[in-house]
Amino acid sequence: MGAPDVEGLPWPKGEPAPLHDAASTMSSAAAQLGSLAGRITSSGGGVLWTGLAFSACDFALQSQAQSTQGSAAVMSESSDAVSALADLLTSGQNRVKALASTVREARLAAAHAQSQIDGMPANIRAHDPDFASLAGAAASAQRHYEEVRAQATQQAQQICHEIEAADRSTAAQLNGAKSDATGGLGGLPAGPGAINIEPVALAWEYAPHLRFHPDETAMPEDIRKALDASTVKVNGDGQLYLDIPNDLRNGTSWKAPIDTNIVTKGGKKYLVYRVFYGFNPKTFDHHEGDVELFSVQLDKNDKPTAALYYTHGAANRVDRSKVAKEPGADGRLHPILYPASGSHAGYPDAGHHPIAKFLGIPAATDETADGGARASAESNLRIGPDRYSLTPEQLREASREADAIPSAGYTPAALHDRAIHDQVERELQYARDHGGELPPGTRIGESGSSPQAPNTGANAEPYPDGKSPHDGAPPDGDGADKTILKTLEDAGAGDPVFLP
Repeated sequence: MGAPDVEGLPWPKGEPAPLHDAASTMSSAAAQLGSLAGRITSSGGGVLWTGLAFSACDFALQSQAQSTQGSAAVMSESSDAVSALADLLTSGQNRVKALASTVREARLAAAHAQSQIDGMPANIRAHDPDFASLAGAAASAQRHYEEVRAQATQQAQQICHEIEAADRSTAAQLNGAKSDATGGLGGLPAGPGAINIEPVALAWEYAPHLRFHPDETAMPEDIRKALDASTVKVNGDGQLYLDIPNDLRNGTSWKAPIDTNIVTKGGKKYLVYRVFYGFNPKTFDHHEGDVELFSVQLDKNDKPTAALYYTHGAANRVDRSKVAKEPGADGRLHPILYPASGSHAGYPDAGHHPIAKFLGIPAATDETADGGARASAESNLRIGPDRYSLTPEQLREASREADAIPSAGYTPAALHDRAIHDQVERELQYARDHGGELPPGTRIGESGSSPQAPNTGANAEPYPDGKSPHDGAPPDGDGADKTILKTLEDAGAGDPVFLP
């Protein structure tokens, strides 16, 4: 069936009904497989002999029961994913229809206003006192129609983009389900312990909505694109780092992928979302690379209990009842995240937030505000894996960097150079031994404030070991939005003391 009359707006293609039918079939299969697994388990109870034959029979039955139960779990989670996609498609199509209705109403109003003028004879228009009023009303109605249409087109495009992203993620999940369903011994379904289907629907459901400051210049960038395009260099401590190309420092699109995965920490489960920026011009040591996190803490039933906002090394836990939310294209409520201008630290609201003190007085602030670009993370999600690797060319670059470091001689300078050379070689060997994977501690940028690449020592978990989240939102305050360096220059002071 083709698209309905939606005033030419972008239309989310697809039919929800077949998706619901497929989900229902999968759900029924899961129930039947679960029942079969139960019958297999109970069938061994009447065995009355002992010895090797009994052990072999029991092992065969239990293995098959576990495999069948694993297949049931695969079918059940696949059904949930397909059903979620169908619901998202239905919601998206209904929203576009509603947008089309608004556009149609504005178009008909503009056409009616214009008809009032067109029906007036040309030879009397200049003399009719109502003509100017009618002409003004027609022009105003036309402008209103064009504005409504432009806004509706943009919203419909975003809805289509979100559904396309959901479709790709669901396809990836189903491909994974196929592997899980045959990943056991001898091609049998994997047992429950071997199932590893990424909960894509869960990540969509609680994905944050980002509200950028109107003055923001460094928008998100695709971290994989940035890392692949970077040059591998060596810092003064013999540690490899990635030098981001200048043209990728300031991302220009809110559509950059947002990586996400589920992490268990301290006995609790978290959805961790990572937003990457190519440059941070705000904080004390402005630097290349900026990996900012947002996390949702889940209970044992995968329901949210809190959101974690990250401000300059501190995680701030805000109870779900106090988290601002707004509806997404999927009809669900999503938490709102305000990235601070320049520093990209995450806050739950708009305003000024003190980040450094001088002589006990807040001396610098982060500023968040409405009125800038917005991004719906659910439309840009990229579900793990979140391992990052050096390209073959980058490995060759790093080898050339290592070869250029002197490694002979016994003077203090030569011994220092040799230590640097050996350190680089150890890092390169790690990368070679792990399929090009970035060595632990690899930074995105040379500065000590540049972030480590996720899963190389930081930026992959909801909070570092030994640094539990603070309860409550970050502090609010008054003050001008300045860089910390500028604040200290104005005060004639030294290093700042960061607030927790």
